[in-house]
Amino acid sequence: MIGNISGSKFLANIPKLNYLNKTMDVFIYVFGVWVISTKSAPENYVLHTANVLAEFIDNDSDGIPDDVDVLKHLVEDNYVVPVWTTSERSDFWKTARGTYCEDNISMAASMYYDEVQWALGGIKKGELGIQTLKRFGM
Repeated sequence: MIGNISGSKFLANIPKLNYLNKTMDVFIYVFGVWVISTKSAPENYVLHTANVLAEFIDNDSDGIPDDVDVLKHLVEDNYVVPVWTTSERSDFWKTARGTYCEDNISMAASMYYDEVQWALGGIKKGELGIQTLKRFGM
C-alpha cells in the first residue's frame, strides 16, 4: 500500500475491468471500489479523492466498512470514481462506446481538476451549500 489510505492499494491496472486500462493509468483500490485517473491528474487530488471515498466507506477508520450493503452495491455495480478533466471524460466515453465498459461501469461522482476550483461532480465550492439552502427554503 502506498499512502495512508485505510483499505486501499495502488495498482498499475485493473485486471477485472481491463477496458479501463486503455484510457486510465492511475488506479487506487479502496475497499473494492476504484478511484481512477490519468497520470496528468495531480497526485494530491487523486489521493484526496481516495481518502474521501475511504472515509465514506469506513467513517470510523477501524478498517471495516460501516455499511456492508452500501459497499456491496458499489462493488457489484462496478462503481468507479474518476479524477479527470472534462476533456478526459469526453475522450473516455468516446473510447468506451460500444464496449462492455459503456454498460457495465457506474459513476455517481467525478472529481474535476480542470475547474477554476477543485470540484466534485462539477459543483464548485460553495454552490452545493447554496443549492441545499434554497431547496429547504432557507
